Amino acid sequence: MKFEPNEVVQLPFHILREIVLNDALEPYVEAFKAKVWDGGFREQNAATNVRYHSYSFFDHETEGTIKVLSGSMAGRLMMTVQLDRSSVTIIGAEDEPGRGIGIQSIEGDVFEARRLLELVTHQWPFTMKPEPPDGAIGIGPRQYA
Repeated sequence: MKFEPNEVVQLPFHILREIVLNDALEPYVEAFKAKVWDGGFREQNAATNVRYHSYSFFDHETEGTIKVLSGSMAGRLMMTVQLDRSSVTIIGAEDEPGRGIGIQSIEGDVFEARRLLELVTHQWPFTMKPEPPDGAIGIGPRQYA
């Protein structure tokens, strides 16, 4: 699809939402990339043959426990940061340092996503704990069959 200069185009709401979220969060994603993603997170995950890792820490300002879960599959590495019902997931290449990263999904609003990115960036460095491959990996409570 090609657009002419100054052409008015109507985009679906979900596309407009993604554009606004990406623009609003770009500086926080870039700070996260510089300090966390390129600051040892990728290497920490590559140093083990376990595909899933977790970490949690208490944040005194929000008085809540921040949960961090990472997983790697098919050459992609993701990190989800969650506080209560809000979460943000970042995705990037597992073994290609020059490639960028981006937001995979957001649960909550832009302010909550920004705060989660700030919290995990501020807390870094930390050591992610390998999760056993028991089929019960997830941010929420574990469910057993």
